[in-house]
Amino acid sequence: SDDFINTKHVNTKDIVDRLVEKAYLFPGITFNLTILKDGKEKKKYSLHDKTIMDRIQQWKPDTPIIRVNTTREVTYLDDITDDELSNKKVYMDIVFAMKEAALDTENPMDYLICYGNGVKNYLGGTHLEGLRQGIQKYFKQEVIPKLKGRDKDLNILPSDTIAGLCAFVTVSAIKIIFRGQYKDQVSNQEIRFAVRDAVYDALCEAKPNEVNPMIDFVKRVARGRMASKKTRKKDVSNAFSKDRLDKFKDIVYNLETTDCELILVEGDSAADNAATARDPHNQAIY
Repeated sequence: SDDFINTKHVNTKDIVDRLVEKAYLFPGITFNLTILKDGKEKKKYSLHDKTIMDRIQQWKPDTPIIRVNTTREVTYLDDITDDELSNKKVYMDIVFAMKEAALDTENPMDYLICYGNGVKNYLGGTHLEGLRQGIQKYFKQEVIPKLKGRDKDLNILPSDTIAGLCAFVTVSAIKIIFRGQYKDQVSNQEIRFAVRDAVYDALCEAKPNEVNPMIDFVKRVARGRMASKKTRKKDVSNAFSKDRLDKFKDIVYNLETTDCELILVEGDSAADNAATARDPHNQAIY
């Protein structure tokens, strides 16, 4: 294009970064960007022939990259007042892997890029949730039941299976619903189901040399978490612990642990009631 951007309020880096991502989304299109200063060419970019696989490879992940490029038809109840189920096709192109550096990042979106119908979703949404749930489903149904040897008693949590995840997620559908003023998130539940099942199937069909490094990565994450937990327990004073009543029990961590909560109560009666009603996998009482 011969169009020019002429404004002092545009951040050049943001424009370049966005065009780079667009080049990954549309590898068949060439994007040309010319930066002018005082009417003279300062810098020129030509972006083309890149894919989302290339973008993930730039992060140098520690496990092989797995790609899910497919179209799924989802049957779901669009509205509670509907008499019949609806069918919707969801196209997805997803690449993901595991990276050690993603374990320590403060911003969970540092190694996650999400697009819905060509619109960038800075906070992710149901397509990202579907990716995470597909990985968790694979570990819950295909990996954890088959652990043996020294791994047989390894307590792998759902959070362990997606720790260190880096991914480029893009989906397209006839009608995508966005949340937020700036379309920061995709909210279609049918997209979550479609992505979840496609990712699960892709992992089941992946070759051992593709998926085994990911499994080993998750095992290391689980062992590291358990070792850290033991260290923390050693640092806690026993003055309270040894006199602690049985009803003040710790959370029993397993695959049902999703949202940990500490319930504060006042009085023995309230503590007894809370202890009886608590969810042992997600709630502890103080």
